[in-house]
Amino acid sequence: MLNVGASFQVLPFLTTTADVRQELGDGMRLGERTHVGAGAELRLIPFLPLRAGLAAMWAEGQLPKPRIGSGGGQPSRSAG
Repeated sequence: MLNVGASFQVLPFLTTTADVRQELGDGMRLGERTHVGAGAELRLIPFLPLRAGLAAMWAEGQLPKPRIGSGGGQPSRSAG
């Protein structure tokens, strides 16, 4: 599997993210699958982050299946 992702702090209270995943391999292969996503985290109130994202997933020879998500909760913590 190949995973590539990035995040960027646009403003002190806004972070954006993007990622791409591509299944690879020689094992039991049902077809290549791809996932592309983008999201944002808004922290107007520091202890209450609001998150939203969009994603599309598809397999070889199929049309993309869009997904929408949102959430809130505890701030994410970076290791280190």
